[in-house]
Amino acid sequence: MIVLFEEILDNDRERSLSTLFFSSELKETIGSIATSQDEAIIVFSSGTTGMPKAICYTQEQIIVAIDAISNSYPDLNEETVLFCWLPLANLFQRIVNFCAIKIGATNYFLSNPRDLMAQIKYVNPHILIGVPKIFIRIQNAILQKVQEKKGLYSIFLSWVLSYTRRNALARLNNYNAGKVSRNISLILDWFVVSRIRRVFGSRLKYLISGSAPMPLRLLEWYEGIGLPVFEAYGVSENIVPIAMNRPSDRKLGSVGKPLISSKVELAVDGEVLIAGPGVMKRYWERDQEQAISEGNWHTNDLGYFDESGFLFLSGRKSEVIKTVEGKWISPERIEEQFLCLEYIDQGFVFCLSIGKIAAILCISQEKYHHKLKIHADAPIDDFMNNVTSEYTRILSSDIRNILKQLPHYQRPRGIIISNKYFTINDGELTTNMKLRRSTIISHFSSQINSLETSILNSMADQCERPSDFIEPVLLII
Repeated sequence: MIVLFEEILDNDRERSLSTLFFSSELKETIGSIATSQDEAIIVFSSGTTGMPKAICYTQEQIIVAIDAISNSYPDLNEETVLFCWLPLANLFQRIVNFCAIKIGATNYFLSNPRDLMAQIKYVNPHILIGVPKIFIRIQNAILQKVQEKKGLYSIFLSWVLSYTRRNALARLNNYNAGKVSRNISLILDWFVVSRIRRVFGSRLKYLISGSAPMPLRLLEWYEGIGLPVFEAYGVSENIVPIAMNRPSDRKLGSVGKPLISSKVELAVDGEVLIAGPGVMKRYWERDQEQAISEGNWHTNDLGYFDESGFLFLSGRKSEVIKTVEGKWISPERIEEQFLCLEYIDQGFVFCLSIGKIAAILCISQEKYHHKLKIHADAPIDDFMNNVTSEYTRILSSDIRNILKQLPHYQRPRGIIISNKYFTINDGELTTNMKLRRSTIISHFSSQINSLETSILNSMADQCERPSDFIEPVLLII
């Protein structure tokens, strides 16, 4: 049955948008797959730290994962419309596709992810699964349209988004905003905010995000426009999601509560450990690596539980940086702050050999020119080559505002600005769009060496104190 499903996808690959309608007979068939121990599916790990590894899962494990997700979202039914735009290398998306077969839902498959927003109104889904990067881009596009409005109308729209955000957060915190405030929110939603939501179609109820942490203020913004984002968390080596926020039980900033089918514990150092029926049995044609001890899979993710049982992640164990001040920081948390700038498409934070934090920011010149209201035919060299230009001064100001929101020990001391993106073809991204950090450092080695020299020269010219704001060294390439 699963092979047939893959064959259908292959046959439809030539069409930009293909629709699969699953009959009730097919729904019954997927529910009665024999629970044998034969391997039914092979998926690949993301390969962030090396070559991707092939992971074997049985039919029984697939059924457990389907049931776990279906039970977490009980509003999924035969009337539900889903939109698959993520690559099937994304394990969560693939299992959700199988859930569509189980419940008899309609699932649309998009061959080119770049066409997502162009096609979403035609599909008009009830639920959209994505990653933080795409949700940031959609938010930036909406805010850009707001800024393009003239005069008082632009100010009014900005106030509406701020007002509805505050009221949405008040509701989440069980704060009674009062009858007048609730009525104002309803009026604003009816006449203004509902029009903003229409970029997703007219039926979307909520968004599901995974693969990377989502900035808290981005979660709050989507909450304000009436589209809650449910963050989920999982690893390739466990076919069942480890934790998920659900319509009935959620908390912003967390990845939700663990699913009942899995046992989730924390090691002494805070590493998330997982045991249960979803954990892989072996890698394909490889000896089992020593990542399982005492029945637990070591995820390499650091986290903690709050008093209500919600799991919060604080970074990757193998990627956490120790600064010269002895502070441990998560690069992902700093990267997500930079991505809130609408013209920065990718961010990478790392530690220099001199012990200072640095970053590589991939900038979209088109978006940056638009921000500055520069005409489309303005000379690009003014930005990339003239570090004293007005372009660079505004860029520096935006970066300075981001850094001031961070503790002093988390502020990158040097920043490389690049108009070249990290790509899968160059080996800098995995198929799941995750950063291959060692590869990026290797590809930017000469620029990193230049940045270190500039930072050392800057440090020699000034006495650095934690209480001072130190202007970062910018290297534009």
